[in-house]
Amino acid sequence: MKKEFLKKTRDGLKKASARAKMLTAAAGISCMAALSSFAADASGSGSADISSVLTSSFQSTAETITGTVTSALPVIMSIVGLGVCIQFGIRFFKRFAK
Repeated sequence: MKKEFLKKTRDGLKKASARAKMLTAAAGISCMAALSSFAADASGSGSADISSVLTSSFQSTAETITGTVTSALPVIMSIVGLGVCIQFGIRFFKRFAK
């Protein structure tokens, strides 16, 4: 059964596109980063509530990603807007150059 699962997984990865492979790897890394928080025990009793730990880990990860996107988006949009303006300007002047 284990060999069949590994074979199916290998075949699926061979067929998957590069983007799907990247997204799968990113999802796996983010899940593993969230699981490392199990080592921290807030109550000190030796047991941890898995759902609350995962929820808080994913919330903090989402807040970090949102903060990064929020700070980088205005700069990226201004660069993209400048590129679009230059492209339209070149098209505009090419019409009159003919």
